[in-house]
Amino acid sequence: MVFDREDFFCDASNINKIFSEPAFGKKLDIPYYRPILNLTFMIECHIRKILPINYHLFNILLHITSAYFLFSLLLKMKYEYNKAFLFTLLFSLHPMLTQSVAWIPGRGETILTIFILLSFAEFINLMERPNYKSFCLHLLFFLLSLFSKENAVVMPLITAFYFYFIKKDKIFYKVLISYIPIILIWHYMRLYAIGGNDFNYFKMFTGIFSNFKMIFYYLEKIILPLNLSAYPYKVKVNYIPGLVLMVLSFFILF
Repeated sequence: MVFDREDFFCDASNINKIFSEPAFGKKLDIPYYRPILNLTFMIECHIRKILPINYHLFNILLHITSAYFLFSLLLKMKYEYNKAFLFTLLFSLHPMLTQSVAWIPGRGETILTIFILLSFAEFINLMERPNYKSFCLHLLFFLLSLFSKENAVVMPLITAFYFYFIKKDKIFYKVLISYIPIILIWHYMRLYAIGGNDFNYFKMFTGIFSNFKMIFYYLEKIILPLNLSAYPYKVKVNYIPGLVLMVLSFFILF
């Protein structure tokens, strides 16, 4: 993906195409819109020439950054220092995240994680002390997470969960309404970029809900990180390890 498009990324005049074309270019009929991912490739190309080692080092730097923000978020959520450190260490070293660090295009997952963590941290600030700065930063980081990877559309569900189970405040309803223009901006920019590529949003959202069972699959992989792959393939979900870890995590965290 990166090295096949070296000429594209090394030409600064193509920066507008990053935001107006699909993630993998117009030649491939893949309706992904991830301009922030491609922007990092372009920036790297202009800082240092395209060499695999440079991209791998940057992936490691991004992973360290995401671990730092996770640790900061856990402390902000009033978790004990030792618990926050333990979970951050598990996040940093777990084999499940190998592909997002070792595989160069896999950095999209890490960039998404960084912006989601930043957005959620500002949401907590907003719920604790409503202010215009946190409100704007929360929405900005949410938009950047959408520009990083489509999975960010679940952010409203995350904040709704926090609002319902942890802290209720009327400001949440204003935030909820504000998600609409942010998602519309992303939607129309994405629609413009992918052009005639057929993408069914109904299938995307129903797919998210129908794949909730995959939570147990990933929980199982936390316990037994075997047969990991950067590419999706059909799997048989074993619910028992996932359920066990979910119960243990609940008692450890709460």
